[in-house]
Amino acid sequence: MRVFVAGVSSEYQYTRGVLAFRALETRPGDNAAVHYGATGLVARKALCSEFLRRKEYDALMMLDLDMDYPPDTLERLRVHDKDIVAGHYYRRQLDPAMSLVEISPDGTWPYMPLLDTPKEGLHEIACAGFGCVLIKREVIEAVVKTLPPLAHPFDNGPLEWLTGSALSLGPDKRFFAMARKLGFKMYLAASVRCKHAVTAWFDDEMYDKIRNRKSQATILAGYWLDNLGRYGVNEKSIKFRLQSLSLEREAVLREFIAVKEGKPLEELQPFILKLNEYDNRMAECTDWINGIKASVQFPTVPGDKLDEAEMSRTYNPPDEGAELRSQVMTSTAMSWVKMIDGD
Repeated sequence: MRVFVAGVSSEYQYTRGVLAFRALETRPGDNAAVHYGATGLVARKALCSEFLRRKEYDALMMLDLDMDYPPDTLERLRVHDKDIVAGHYYRRQLDPAMSLVEISPDGTWPYMPLLDTPKEGLHEIACAGFGCVLIKREVIEAVVKTLPPLAHPFDNGPLEWLTGSALSLGPDKRFFAMARKLGFKMYLAASVRCKHAVTAWFDDEMYDKIRNRKSQATILAGYWLDNLGRYGVNEKSIKFRLQSLSLEREAVLREFIAVKEGKPLEELQPFILKLNEYDNRMAECTDWINGIKASVQFPTVPGDKLDEAEMSRTYNPPDEGAELRSQVMTSTAMSWVKMIDGD
């Protein structure tokens, strides 16, 4: 398998990411190219188009240069010989801290975020980012054949047959969903762990330290609402709910453990009642999954709403986009300072 290794870089870059790209182990016949100084969308489309023109390559390796990855990343993905196989990394966000990987065993929308990521093995998934992924040529060419003339497989766009709405999906979700519809499968090579630059280098150790269970529970509650509204009460929606309740309970338990020393029982009673409430609501979900449905009162919906910014994507002109990115970088840096200072 000859691989076209494509690196995506903005106008500024992290030396560590560039060095990781240069240190990547390749085989004779592989080739590497970097598209520098453009948005990720533009760069990925250009590199994919170049790959499609170069028929001598059997697969496309997409790598983002704001990441640090092991030198043998390509070899460890190539050895699996899968249609699509990805390494693992986390999103460039802190609250909630989330993996890029999403799953959907039944193939329906919405996908479920993978909160507890495996560290070993090969796992079928629904979606990951374009930051570390190996895709065979036949997958991309098959997707291209389903598109209208001049449309690009790595473009943004809606997939109403998947989402049931005009919601515009990012190029990664859109491409991987189209490939999956055509019968191709995507896998996570869980042992390939990449560090993502978010002021610090985001890895498993950092994720475990800053993971916010309450925020992740809110995200899952939103996915649950979407699934519930689209498909009604089913096993998938119940599992969304069970996972969000488990995260909420864990957050309450951590708070309880932190304050319980030296407190009289009457002050701890609210925590105990809350934990019992979560246990009962989780038991209802488990009973539903196990087929005991007749007497179950399905838990009521929380008041939290989905972030509207996640429901629509808008194009920003270059100047406006640069200003927004600057604001995000400043906010992210301040979040890290507060965490380090313990504020």
